[in-house]
Amino acid sequence: KLLGPLPFPHHPIHTIPSKRFLDNMAQGRLFLYGPRTLRKYVEEDSQVLAEIAPDLVVGDLRWSLSVSARLASIPYIAIANTYWSPYARRCFPLPDVLYTHLLGVRLVKLLYRLERPLFFALQCLPLNWVRRKHGLPSLGFNLCRIFTDGDYTLYADVPELVPTYDLPPNHQYLGPVLWSPAGELPRWWDSLRTDRPIVYATLGTSGGK
Repeated sequence: KLLGPLPFPHHPIHTIPSKRFLDNMAQGRLFLYGPRTLRKYVEEDSQVLAEIAPDLVVGDLRWSLSVSARLASIPYIAIANTYWSPYARRCFPLPDVLYTHLLGVRLVKLLYRLERPLFFALQCLPLNWVRRKHGLPSLGFNLCRIFTDGDYTLYADVPELVPTYDLPPNHQYLGPVLWSPAGELPRWWDSLRTDRPIVYATLGTSGGK
């Protein structure tokens, strides 16, 4: 409904529900994607790539393409926020997860500072397991490499928003990916004040509720 009619053929593939993914993040669960989910993703990716035989694959947070595109020997472009770049100048703020509300910000902030490197490393395990099963090398335990792995990586940001350092030639700023949904305006739209500009923005997985 949000996309409207598509001017090109499309092939539905399996993905976990958005609510499940967001719940995994909000509740600080061990894995965003488990090995079984990623293996299923790779199987479906591979079927579609074999059927279409594209010259290029572009993915956004489809971790399985790190495997399936390489198995098909098709160049893979990963689109990501610069926030997740291994070359970004940033710190990781305390996420708004369930434990923050249960234990309080001060305690969770201390625990997060101590446990974040281990938690991020654990998130790397499922994709590295699946890569190893298919004879591909591990990406290590830097979660930023997991988020941005590709033959080419394009950042949907501008340098002024998230600066980087020593960016390799295959990592480039793409700029914002502009898009407007095709759905109808919500019922409350006409109740908004008109004496100021109205801005519609989606924060993505790095934003809060």
